[in-house]
Formats: sequence, structure tokens, C-alpha cells
Amino acid sequence: MVLVPAGRAPSLQVQWVGLQRVQVKVQALLPAVARRLLESEQLSEKGYFDNNESKLLHQQVITLQPNVYGEASLNVDLSKADLPAGSAYLARVSPCSDADCEFTLYRRYDDQQVVVLHSRYALSALVADSETPVSMGDFDSGELITRGSIELLAKNSEFLGSFAIRGNGYAHIPNALMRGQNGSAPALLINENKHGLSYLSLNESPLSLAQLPVDGADTAVLGDGYLRTERGVYRGGESVYFSTKKA
Repeated sequence: MVLVPAGRAPSLQVQWVGLQRVQVKVQALLPAVARRLLESEQLSEKGYFDNNESKLLHQQVITLQPNVYGEASLNVDLSKADLPAGSAYLARVSPCSDADCEFTLYRRYDDQQVVVLHSRYALSALVADSETPVSMGDFDSGELITRGSIELLAKNSEFLGSFAIRGNGYAHIPNALMRGQNGSAPALLINENKHGLSYLSLNESPLSLAQLPVDGADTAVLGDGYLRTERGVYRGGESVYFSTKKA
């Protein structure tokens, strides 16, 4: 499941081996279903994603161009599919042969699918010692929103509380509410205003610094050298002398 800024649509990138054609379908989802999916992450196993044709928003068959090894990549730009702005939808890419590329009602075992949900603002949360500050910013400008409130919901849809956004752009949630277990575990932050809904799923893994280049300089094979001058200030035209030290 992916969250995208309201009014925008993602591009789907898929790779296949040994296929000539694929079928692309986009189906509308009820906002309540999409919101419940953010909370539980289990709806796809419970038959919520049926193929009722009345919910169909877009469909097409695309011919692939595989290389000599039979590998093909596909980029489907959903912004060109004329989808309703702000809607929640399920995008599904299915392999098909010449014989079965007619649009079918049945899911294949090797379908690739993603649920797309639009968020008006970008929410972020940082767990500190005693509380979790939550901010809400504009996707384009990055400017923090300094009004409204943030609601916290559990995996079982239980309402855990509403927290006002202060003048500094942050709402503060006590960490006691962030330690629930099982169905009471915190799952979703949500804001609702006249401009639309904004979401942040807490089911995603927190950002790990191991994924970022924060290790510092690599250790040199022959060691590290440090340069030091004999004094800190020089007049123009003076010679500068360095001493070296090997670590």
C-alpha cells in the first residue's frame, strides 16, 4: 500500500520474465476499506478486494517488449489513466497470454497489486522519551500546518485520542498510548479537514539509519593522517608549516 499526495498518481514499475502481454486494471475502493487496510494490513486476505465491475476505473492490455533473455520491464503511469482525484483504488497488473487477455473477473496467483491512497498533507512522527511529536506539512512547500488536530487509531479501529496541533506545528502524543499490544497497538494517525484526509500508517517499519549513508569516512588501508599548523593565525604572504600525525 502506498500513500501519495492528493491529486497525484504514481507510476507502477513491474518486471516479468517469459511474458508477452499483461493486463492492467484499476478498481475503486471505498475510503473506509482503504482506511481499515492502513490500520490492519490484513484485508487482502479476507476477500475485501473483489472484482465487481461497477468499481472498475481503468483497464488496458499492454504488449511487452522482452529482451533476448525474455525479460521485460513495464512502467504504467497512472496519471494518464484519468482516475478520479483523491480516490482510493487498487491497481493490479496480471500476466496473460493471447488466449486469456480478455478482461477476466478472477485473480491470478501471480498478480502484482498495490493499493493507492491519497493524503492531503504529509504526516511524520518521532518517538521521544516520554511523548511522540507529530507534525503535518505541505507536500510542496514543506511548511508545517499549525492548526487542527491529529487522531490516533488502533489496529482494531479503537479511537485512542485526539491531539491538538500547537502553534509550533506539532501535536504531542503521550508514549503510554504508543505501547499498546495486539489489537490495541497504535496503527494510524489521521487528520480530517475541509481540504481532505491525511494519513500516516504506524504499521510501517521505522526509518533505520542503517539504510542511510551515515557511517562517516571509510577507514584507509594505510591508516588516517592528520595535519596541524604551528599556529592558528597568519598574516598575508607568510609561510604555513604543517606537522603530521598518523592514527
